[in-house]
Amino acid sequence: MNLETWARVRRKVLVEGRSKRSVMPDTREPAAIWGLVIAKFGREVTAYDPVVLARASELHTAAEIETAFVEALHRGFAEDREPGELDLGEVVSESVPSPCP
Repeated sequence: MNLETWARVRRKVLVEGRSKRSVMPDTREPAAIWGLVIAKFGREVTAYDPVVLARASELHTAAEIETAFVEALHRGFAEDREPGELDLGEVVSESVPSPCP
């Protein structure tokens, strides 16, 4: 992903806030959001596949993606390990995306 795309996605996440949902027609933007969230919590982005995570969470907002990552962190830490993609997949599949406005 180039710097311009990264900046655009970051702006979208910051400007739209937690209450708005944007229509994301492909996996580039949700994958970038996953990358931002993973990096925000000090994890190596290359340890995860943001495209797979984006497909699994296609109806989730950026805030819901962040909440899912935090929940996966808690699950991993409860078992004294780092969270994996399986943890993230389970959390996302158990969560219900908020309805579109």
